[in-house]
Amino acid sequence: MMKKKSLFPCLVFSFFCVFFITSTALSFEETPIEYEGDIAFIEVTVGYKGKEALAKLRINEASADIAVSRDIASTLDMVYQKDYRLQFSDGKSYRVGRVIVDYLIIGPHKIENPQVYIPKEEVPTMKNDGILGMSILSGHSYKIMLAEPVIRWED
Repeated sequence: MMKKKSLFPCLVFSFFCVFFITSTALSFEETPIEYEGDIAFIEVTVGYKGKEALAKLRINEASADIAVSRDIASTLDMVYQKDYRLQFSDGKSYRVGRVIVDYLIIGPHKIENPQVYIPKEEVPTMKNDGILGMSILSGHSYKIMLAEPVIRWED
């Protein structure tokens, strides 16, 4: 007479495999996006000389530059390292100061020592805390999910 083998260990193992694969494959970190009209904003932490400030930056996928408002720069006691001219979305060129900040935290990513520009004059198209040129995230995989609205980080 043959002894019947229990299927219980196989079922437990199968359940564990399905649960583990599903939970890891479908878990994405997400960062909320806010909209004001058709303009998207994301919260970014700016770190400089031991201080931090939370900035609501306008997402600009076509830009390589990051600009923060004079208010954010003042909060962090930023010191300009060099003067430049930078073209903004209105097509005009404005005087800006350049600062290398300690870091930016964007979603789950900490970007070390990026350069940031601070307008030295009024920029009409920058009525918020600044602009985030998304090319800074070129080494990371993400999708902007307009319907949710979030940035879904895939790495």
